Amino acid sequence: MVVTGVERRSATLVSADAAGYSRLMAADELATIEAIKGFRDAGEQIAAEHGGRLVDAPGDNLLFEFETAGPALEAALRFQA
Repeated sequence: MVVTGVERRSATLVSADAAGYSRLMAADELATIEAIKGFRDAGEQIAAEHGGRLVDAPGDNLLFEFETAGPALEAALRFQA
């Protein structure tokens, strides 16, 4: 295989993690799973409103990609609120 070029682009990544996930899972697994689903849905909505997208969601972590830092920061502040 011959590689003729590599496409490069800049991106800003935001990682959001649920605090106390293991403790919450031990206390009430079903409620925690439902809460994480809500966390993911809200995160996807916030990211989309700021031009971002969800690229991975392992466990309680969400990884978002944005084209530039400004919208990523705005979305991260909304995630925290």
